[in-house]
Order: sequence, then structure tokens, then C-alpha cells
Amino acid sequence: MDIRILGPIRLHGRIWRATHLKPRSLIALLLVHANKPVSRDRMIEYLWDDDCPPDARQTLSTYVARAKRALERAVAGARITRISGGYSLLLDADRVDFHRFRSLVAESEAVDDPVRAAQLLELAVDLWRDGYPLGESDTSSARRMRDDLVRGELIPAYRALFDAKLAVGDHGYVLDELPAVLDQRPYDEHLAAQHMRAMDAAGRARDIPDFHRAFVERYTAEYGSPPDLRVRKPQDSAVPETPRPALADLPRDNPYFIGRDDVLHRLDEATTRRDALVAIDGPPGIGKSALIVHWVRARMDHFPDGVLYKNMQGFSASAPLDPADVMADFLLSLGTPSTEVPPKQNRAALLRRSVSGKRLIVVLDNVSDADHARPLLAATNLCPVIISSRRSLTSLALSDNAYLINLQPLADRLRVELLRGRLGPRIAADPTAANAIAALTDGFPLALLIAGEHIATRPSVSLRDLAAQLRDRILDAGGAEDNTLRTVFSWSVNHLGAAERRLFDLLGVHPLPMFSGSVATAISGASRASTEQAVDRLLSARLLEQEGADHYRMHDLLHVLAAERSTEHADHGQARQRMVDWYVLSANAARHHATPDSNEVPELAATSEVEPMHFTDAESALTWFGVERPNLMEVIRLASRAGMGAQLWRLSAAVYEPIRRLGYLHEAMEASRLGISGAEADGDVIGQAGSVNNLGRIFELLHEDTEATRQYERALDLFLSIGHTYGQAVCLHNLATVAMRGNNFSDAVEHYRRSLTLLEQTDGSTWAIAKVHSRLGDLSARLDDVDEARVQYHLSLGLAKQIGDTAGAATTVTALARLHLGVEQFTTAVDYATAALPMHQQVMNRAGTATTLLVLAEAYLELNGGGTVEAEAAAGIYQELQDQHGRADALEVLGRCHSSAGAHLRAAATWQECAKLLAPLDKVRAQRVSGWVHEAQARVAGSVPDPRLPTPLDDSAEPTRPMPR
Repeated sequence: MDIRILGPIRLHGRIWRATHLKPRSLIALLLVHANKPVSRDRMIEYLWDDDCPPDARQTLSTYVARAKRALERAVAGARITRISGGYSLLLDADRVDFHRFRSLVAESEAVDDPVRAAQLLELAVDLWRDGYPLGESDTSSARRMRDDLVRGELIPAYRALFDAKLAVGDHGYVLDELPAVLDQRPYDEHLAAQHMRAMDAAGRARDIPDFHRAFVERYTAEYGSPPDLRVRKPQDSAVPETPRPALADLPRDNPYFIGRDDVLHRLDEATTRRDALVAIDGPPGIGKSALIVHWVRARMDHFPDGVLYKNMQGFSASAPLDPADVMADFLLSLGTPSTEVPPKQNRAALLRRSVSGKRLIVVLDNVSDADHARPLLAATNLCPVIISSRRSLTSLALSDNAYLINLQPLADRLRVELLRGRLGPRIAADPTAANAIAALTDGFPLALLIAGEHIATRPSVSLRDLAAQLRDRILDAGGAEDNTLRTVFSWSVNHLGAAERRLFDLLGVHPLPMFSGSVATAISGASRASTEQAVDRLLSARLLEQEGADHYRMHDLLHVLAAERSTEHADHGQARQRMVDWYVLSANAARHHATPDSNEVPELAATSEVEPMHFTDAESALTWFGVERPNLMEVIRLASRAGMGAQLWRLSAAVYEPIRRLGYLHEAMEASRLGISGAEADGDVIGQAGSVNNLGRIFELLHEDTEATRQYERALDLFLSIGHTYGQAVCLHNLATVAMRGNNFSDAVEHYRRSLTLLEQTDGSTWAIAKVHSRLGDLSARLDDVDEARVQYHLSLGLAKQIGDTAGAATTVTALARLHLGVEQFTTAVDYATAALPMHQQVMNRAGTATTLLVLAEAYLELNGGGTVEAEAAAGIYQELQDQHGRADALEVLGRCHSSAGAHLRAAATWQECAKLLAPLDKVRAQRVSGWVHEAQARVAGSVPDPRLPTPLDDSAEPTRPMPR
């Protein structure tokens, strides 16, 4: 034990002043929470309260860096590491006096000998002689944390020590030491009672009444009512009657409890009233019981008369406990002789009188529902009560003014930390496997603990192998059958009614745990009204969570259980068929509005009766595609595995254009590939040709022109084989575009003209004709024929407006902006681009948005030296779209903006990233941009004078505040 944080930080016995106060304060905070994560938000509040600087996060990073350097230089084996959302200090905790104190207290609780317990506790409290933790920090947050540690750690240890000393007859120690503690906690009834017992045992009974009177007056003046601390006055004794703690049924605190700081704080606030009622609900395994026990045990000084705790067994293999029987147990705990416990109908009144005036708390854990708890709530409404359930307890907010808490899964960063607390170095040895195991648990603490025990009992097996094993059997890990997730979850499912249990099982056919109420209706095969009723009951049972107006989520582990149960259900095959059909029909309906292409995907022959989604406009349809994209992709994969070829290629064709427009090119490619296989299996040449053409378009957007041409030619051959004129025109248009990009202008002109001729022979092809004119405008611009380009663009724009094709109009308006940019008509370019931007955003065309922002950036750069914001935004979108070519273009322009503003260091860094992106794509251009990097770096160094600056700019030093942009 070479590190002391009780008082000022001491290393090897000497006060440590190696760094400034703020970094030292951070070290103290991290040492208090050694080997556990501390969030940045908590650190900022601890350092500054609400008066934090505007760049608090950057300043915090600076302080952490200083703290890291100072601590790791001074303390061998200590390491401050960055974790998601915060930091953690890793070291052997027993080297720290505060954690050694905790170990001694825990050891004292495990021994039966009061002499040994007293020795251990005396060593423990003696560690606090130099002061309290976080002693150098004086923010209100630090003071509050310090007081919590004193109240929750030191005072309980003193109480236990004085009890042990009284048990072995060392009354003198109590009389010598207790007054100083009572001075710090002048209203503590437990300490007052111990002091009077020591006085009586030491032969000072005559002093007890004066002490008692002074304490009662002091307490009453503070709280407005007298304490429940009485002095018995039989003929020969004045020994005080101490409060009776009722802790027999309260479980032990979980040693691996972690996080939940916000919920613990809410519990503190909610239980300030003596008649407070707090109702905590959440799905099975989410940690409700562990949270309550941890909170109660840390705040025992708030409840000197003890805790009335009962597991109500609302969800277990046995029947729920009868509230009347629980009342009898509580009465016995409060000292009622068994012979005086009244009949069931009279117990509530006696229990109400028995708890009246007492400072205790009632915990009703695991009630089946609100009605299960209500008889006990009526009997205990004169003291604070906490209840928990797997079912929603919302009704108690209306009937009993309950404060509601819905417990959610642990945050990602805390999942690995809990495993680390249980398994130690094994987790640090393979962080990838540890993250995989944590992800399997969906943030359920019970699942994390079960996984931890599974791993702990297999020390010779690698973490990676155990992660793979748990992936296949996470529901059954844990050893004993009654201690597995499957058993715990099944208790909740088995308590459901028949209709909601059937829906829970069938929802397992859905490939992802997120779904809409509409597809749930299709899966169930029942009416919308009856499905909604079943959904409401699943929500109440906390087996579903609502995430939107008509969207729900089943926790991952519960979905695994539902998926297994669904395979055993008689309606499994029909439910899956209804679900896939619903997605095909809904996607087709959405595509009809989202894409003004009159060439519709052929209708699906009805294989089941489902009611698909209905849409009224393009915006709602595109929004649906954006929300449902993950589900649509999983259903495409499911249809492929299940051999549902007709559904597969139609769904692939319906989703291709919207998800491509949203920027998910690789998903669009996967959908197209699977669509080809589905059409081939279905024997549908139109479906096959359309999917091949879509695949070619993805290769074109990924700048793989050779493969794009191959796919377009393959699609053209298929359309020719069946005489499909419109398909041939589309393929020729696409072949022309690839030829134009490769500077093969003669082929491009020929293909575009042939495409236009075919389209003019086809009814309802205005959308496609407009696209050809837009491309002819691009071709004319490439050939420097500005007037012809302008004519073609306006032809395209007129047709697009005629049919309400906002997406096509936006693309053409952006092309006009680029055309005017190229002839240095910058103001006109800005006007066109400004008009195009909201149009792209309206149709959710992210690539079009980025292109337009880049045109704006270049125009602003030429007009007034601006454009930085637009170029940064474009670069960000291209990065999200994983478009390396587009991001390189944006970074090149962004570097020019920085250079124009004189920020040469930023320009150099931006161009350096640009050159790195271009290296595998365009070596000549990459070399040119690298030359700009060297020139910008030379300007920073001052070897190349910048005429706009009076002196060379030196921004190479790390700034203390963010540089202005």
C-alpha cells in the first residue's frame, strides 16, 4: 500500500505535488474509481461544476495528458487508459489506502469472531486519519462525492467497529472514539444509541438522560420531529433501546455492480419524502434487484430502523407470494410476537401502525404487476417504498403518485468494464473477443455475469473460442438449468396470455429485433386491432420496447429466444411467408412514389393475404426506406436462403434505387447480386436483366468502369433476347455514360442517340428521356460546347418538372451550377447550387447533396475566399458514403480554402490526406497534390513568404484553445 488518497495524495509516505491541482484532482478521482470507467461528463462536473470553460473537453484532455505523464512516471504499473466516453486508471487496487480500507471492511464482514472483526475494522478506519478522499478538490460536485463516500463507507465502518467493540466489552474505546465521529454526524441515531450503551456498560448510567435529552433536542430542531430513540426505564437499568434493523432477507450487494449513476441519483431524489413510492420496471435480467440492493446498502444511514425486503416471486417457477403472508413476515421482523400476528384481513392495519414514525424503507422486489403490490402499498404508505417488476408499473403513477423508473441496458463501455471486474487480465489480453462477448449480452447485467462465470470456469480456453461458443449457446450458459437466461426469460413469456405468447413466438421469424406494428400484423395473420392489443401486453410485460409511433424493438437476447421458439410453432412457415410478402408489396408501393420511373417492378402474385404499407408522397416513401433499410436487407438475405426467388428479385429491384440514393452502395450491390440469383431461379428474364443493369450502375458509381460496361452489355443482351425496348434504352444510356467518362465521346454520342430514339418509341418514358438529355448536357460540357449543354440541361429540367421528378431536377440544376462555375460565372453558379441543395435534401440524395456543396464551396472560394464550411460538409458526407473519389475532390477544395485564408498548416494536413486517398486511384494527381503539401509546409516554416501576412505564420505549436475557423 504505497498510494494514499485519504487526505492529500501521498506516494511512499510523502505528499505528492508533481503536477498542478487540476491534474492531481483528476488522479484522485480516478484512484477512487480504480479499474472502473469514469465518464468525461463526470470529470468535467467534478473539476468545474457548472462553471466549465467553453472548451471544457479539450481542456480536460490536456489535464488528463498531464495527469497521465505525472502518474505513470511516479507509480510503476499504473496506467491511465482512454475508453469510450471517458478514462480508467488501471493498477492493483490494494496499493491504494481507500481500496485497502474497503478490503479490510469486507474481510471483517466475513468473519464470525468479533475480536478479529474489531481488529480489522480498527485498521480500516485508522486509514482515514489523514483526511477524506478528494480532499484537495473544492467544487460542489467534489464535496458531494466526498460526503457520499464518508456517509456510505466510513460511517458504516465506524458503526460496525463500535458494535464489535461493545460485543467484546471494550466500552472505553467507544467512549473515547465515538464522540469525535458523532460530532461529524450529529443526528445519527445509531451512533447515539451506541454511545448510550457504552455509557451504561461503563457505569455512567446517570449521564444517559442528559445525553439523550440533548440529542433529541438537536435532532428535533433539525428534522421537525423527534427521533425513534428511546431509553428503557426498568427499575435497575437505563440501557437505551436501539432501533431494530430488519435485514434478514436483503441480499448481499453484487461485487461487480457498475454504472447506473444517473438512476442512483434519481433514487436519491425520489426518496426524500417519507411517503415516497418508487416503481422500477424493466425486462428480465436487466438488473433491477441488483440496483435496489446496491442503493439500499450504500444508504443504510438513511434508514436506521432497517429495511423490510421481500422477493415477491412474481415471475418464478413457484407461485407469487401472497401479500398477506408478506405482511406477517414484516410484522415479525418489526418485533411482533408470532402469537400476536392477526388474521389476514387485519394485518394491514397493524403493519401500518408498526411502521408509523419509523425511519425504515420497504422493498417489494419482483412483483408480478401493480395489483400484486397494492395491498402492501396501502399498509406501508407511511414510509418510503421501492417496488420492482418485469411488467410496466405506469398505473401506479396515476393511482399512487409513484415515481417511475424504466431500467435500460448498460451502455457499451460499461459492458466490457463489468467483464473486466469479474475476469481481470483475461479481458485485457484479447479486447476484440471481450467486445464480442459484451455485444452478445445486449447490455443485460445478468447475461454479462453469466458469461463471466462461464469464462471463469474455463481458464484454459481462449477468450476468442469462448466468444464463439457463447454466440451459439448464450441462452443456456450458466450451469444450473434454473440459472440460465432461457429459464429466466421463459418465466416471463410463460406468464403471458395465449394471444401475446403466440405473437412473441412468431415475431421470432423477423430477422432483426426492430420492426413496425404493420409487419407484426402481417406476421401474426390476425387483425390489426387484435395485434395491437397483443403488442400492448408485450410492452406492458417489458418484452418489447416502443421506439417510435409504430416501431418496436425486442432486446437481442429476447429475440434469440423468440427465434428459437418460432421454429417450433405450427404457423412458422406461413408467418415467414406473410412477412416476406408484406415487405415486397410495401417496398413496391414506396418505390412507386420515391422513383418517378414509370417502368414499375412487376407485381407479385398473391401468396398470402397481407395489408402492405400505403404512401401518399415521395418524402414519406423515402423516409420509410431509410428507416426500414436494415430490415429490407435482412429480408432479402432471408428470401435468398429460403429459396423464395420470385419475392427475392422483386424486393431487390424495389429497394435498389432508394438505398443507392441514400448512399448505401455496397448494400445495393449485395441486393442486386442476390436479385440476379433469385430471378434466375424464378426463370424471369426481365427480373434478371434489370438486376444485372442495377449491378452495373453500382460498379459505375464505384468507378469500376470495365466491370460496369461488362454488366451493362450483359443486361442489354438479355433485354434484346426478349425484345424489351425500354430495357435496351436504359442499358444504352448507361453504356454511353461510362464511355463519356472514359473520354470515348464518339461511342457516348452514338449510345445516347440510340437510347433516345428507343425511348421516344416507348410510352411513359418521360423520366428516362429527361435523364438522357441531362447526360447529353454533361457530354456537351465535356466537349466545351456550353450553349448546347445549356440547351440539353433545360430540356431535361423541363421534363423533370413536368412529371414532378424532384431528384432528376435537382441533379440537372446542380449540373447547371457546375456549368456556370466552369465559365467563371460564379454568382450564377451559387444561385443554381443554392436552389439545388434543398431539392437534393428533400429526396434524401446524399451524394447529390455533397456534389452541390462542393460546387458551392468552389464558387464561394472564387467570389470571396470562403467555402470552407461547404467543403468540410461535402467531405464529411463523402466519408460517410465511403466514396474515396468524392472525398478526395472535397479535400482538394478544402485545402484550397484553408490556403486562401492563410491557414497553411491546415491546408498542408488536408492536402496530405487528399494525396493519401488519391495514391491508389490517380497517381499523377496524387503527386500534384503532394507538391501543394510541401509548398504549404514551406510557408508555415517561413521559407516562402506569404504577401498577405506581415510575418510568417507559425501555427505549428499546439494551441491552448481551438483555432478559429
